[in-house]
Amino acid sequence: MDQLEGILHTLHNIEFLLRSLNDKHEKELVLLKEIATQAKPKKMLNHKEAAAFLGIHPSRLQVIVAEERIPVYRIGTKKLYKHSDLEAWLETRASKKINP
Repeated sequence: MDQLEGILHTLHNIEFLLRSLNDKHEKELVLLKEIATQAKPKKMLNHKEAAAFLGIHPSRLQVIVAEERIPVYRIGTKKLYKHSDLEAWLETRASKKINP
């Protein structure tokens, strides 16, 4: 009987440890999801955000858009830019500097 109680006690301790590990991993998973969500760039940026992302002045972005080198999406008076379009433009600039 004492041996059975010892085994049950050990199983209880193992179960407790497994729950603790599971809780810890769940908390870490939630934290990782939060970090990943914050790290994702916005899909659409306004004019100021787009210029800041490109590291240029908003008026310079206006010129680039007028030259139709970066697409702009207009909703009323708002100008919106796709993050992927801005990244593509940066890539073309980088490749031109590397391969003159």
